[in-house]
Amino acid sequence: MKVLSFVLFAFVFTSHSFATTEIQTEEEVKRLFEESTRPDFTPYFKKAIPGRCFFKNPREGQTASVLLPIPTEEGFEIAPLSADKRHPTFFDKLSYEEIMKRFPQIKHLKREVFFTEEEIVLYRTKGSREYQGKIRELYDYFFVKVVLKNLDVRYCYYSKEAL
Repeated sequence: MKVLSFVLFAFVFTSHSFATTEIQTEEEVKRLFEESTRPDFTPYFKKAIPGRCFFKNPREGQTASVLLPIPTEEGFEIAPLSADKRHPTFFDKLSYEEIMKRFPQIKHLKREVFFTEEEIVLYRTKGSREYQGKIRELYDYFFVKVVLKNLDVRYCYYSKEAL
């Protein structure tokens, strides 16, 4: 009986810890992005989904980021917001309403959502630079690959568990 209890405890503990383990490296995010599929944001409308982004330069580490799915008459838009100079946990405890109030620039960050078979794509042009944000979903995470001129700029992940 003790052995069965221990096995059950070990199974529950390891299953739970996988879901709550924070992703540590950009390589891990890249791998999980490739395994991911097209996301469904419908249950997350008007919710702030906190996350982290990795810069290409490893010395810069992780930065705070948040995705804000905003419903529209035609479907929805997504406003990605990063706080590169803030601690990576900056958005973790902020609600959708708090973020919308504290960061009025969000109205300029909203992006139309384009669907492909594998992912959602957001486009942004800044001067002569054209960015793409490719979003996928796996387990309790959304993964984003930011691309500039066919080069990966950064990878991000967002935890649905934090909601």
